[in-house]
Amino acid sequence: MKNAILFLLAILLFGTPALAQNETNTGTTYYQVTKLKNPEGNLMAVERTMMLPFFQSRVNSGKQLWHALYQVQSPSGEQSDFEYVSVDVFSNLTDLNLPPSGQNEVIAETFPHTTPERFWGRVDEVSDVVSVETYTLEGTLAPPAADGAGTRSQIISVNYMLVPPAMESDYLAMETEVAKPIMQEHLKQGRMQNWLVVRRMLPGGTDFGANFVTVDAFEDWAHLEAYNQEFNATAAKVHPGKDLNKMVQRINELRTMTRSEIWELKTETTPPTSEAVTYTVLKEGTGPKAMRGQEITWSGKAMDASGKTLFQTADLGENWQDCVGSDPYDRIWNTAAMMVGEGGIVQVTVPEAAQSYAQRRNNGGGVATFKLTVEKIGPPVKYGHDKLRDMLTEQGLEATKAWYTGLKRDNPEGYAFREFQMNALGYELMNEGMEEEAVFVLKTNCENYPNSYNTYDSLADAYSNAGNDYHAMKNFEVALQKNPESSLTAEKLSKLK
Repeated sequence: MKNAILFLLAILLFGTPALAQNETNTGTTYYQVTKLKNPEGNLMAVERTMMLPFFQSRVNSGKQLWHALYQVQSPSGEQSDFEYVSVDVFSNLTDLNLPPSGQNEVIAETFPHTTPERFWGRVDEVSDVVSVETYTLEGTLAPPAADGAGTRSQIISVNYMLVPPAMESDYLAMETEVAKPIMQEHLKQGRMQNWLVVRRMLPGGTDFGANFVTVDAFEDWAHLEAYNQEFNATAAKVHPGKDLNKMVQRINELRTMTRSEIWELKTETTPPTSEAVTYTVLKEGTGPKAMRGQEITWSGKAMDASGKTLFQTADLGENWQDCVGSDPYDRIWNTAAMMVGEGGIVQVTVPEAAQSYAQRRNNGGGVATFKLTVEKIGPPVKYGHDKLRDMLTEQGLEATKAWYTGLKRDNPEGYAFREFQMNALGYELMNEGMEEEAVFVLKTNCENYPNSYNTYDSLADAYSNAGNDYHAMKNFEVALQKNPESSLTAEKLSKLK
């Protein structure tokens, strides 16, 4: 709960229209905080590809103010009952309590290649809900820009306070008179970005633990460290001539701090936009267009606002294959792939306002353009990477190796392991800390696609991630032999020598 509160506070202060509204009118801003466990290790992938677009659609429609996902950094392991917190901010309780039918409408609009049952089924697979709480904002230092733009605080310290009944007003007065001036000085000195106080609304009462939370928001870890080092000196400066021991004694009479946690921002929605992704057919191609389920062999190029190529499959040595709808949450690719026949070309333009913050960083800001060429349309194919991932997480590496070796002799299910999907799986495993499993998957990809420099570059990344610099260098060298123009590969190799 406390972690959730911190999460909410940071959101309010650093990037949502909600804070500005609290400063300018008497309307209430509601924060729904959902604490989550990550049993499979795939929660972040589902957040980026499914939940973030889902909530962005709600933000764009004006039915939600903000969504973010935080990861708890301290405490960790067995000391924490949950690993992530989803924070959703609303201006009214009607939008907060959207019924299942309304949620399903958002899914149908955002992900036309899936069903609500499939969507929520996948969400349930990767996350266990620990609790859901609702909070309201009681006080803050710095309201954000009205459009929700501005600096996002990456690090948040959350402090949980248990305030006895009938002492809430005295407690809030103390925070305003004692704590707020100290935090204002830290803000002035550039050591923190914001401070706020929130009150738990639901569930109500002190039986559920801390009923207030204070949140200290920082740009990074260095600013958090500076804040801690200068706290006592700052308090003495702000309250000259005061007996700080008596102040602390009075504070302790009004509340008990039950817990303190540190959270790191992982994803968040952008301000609402009406700008849409546009699709332009540059070449119609020949023959029938692909239908859902058919496999497409394709090539593509991604460009930034200046026209500079950020990525192109031609550099990899292999075209990629994918089945239409196999990833129902990649709306852009699925839509473009079904627009033309073989040899057809579709250009997709994504305005900056329609990109996530991560996409904007990767693109360098501005409009992003993707050009897709449908090289070949084939029959449906049953991909094996999802089965491989399930085997690795449920039965372990050795059992998975034995299963895969057996497929070389007998593959009655007809599993196919394509470069694009296997490469993505390898990086997912790396992000989840499954180092040996990632090496196995990406080494298998090299065996299946020996002409692709990208498979060797990715395998080298896996070895480097696992601390095996020798094999990392060897595979970077192979990748450079296949594609001497890859400056990124050369840069990574030079860092290991």
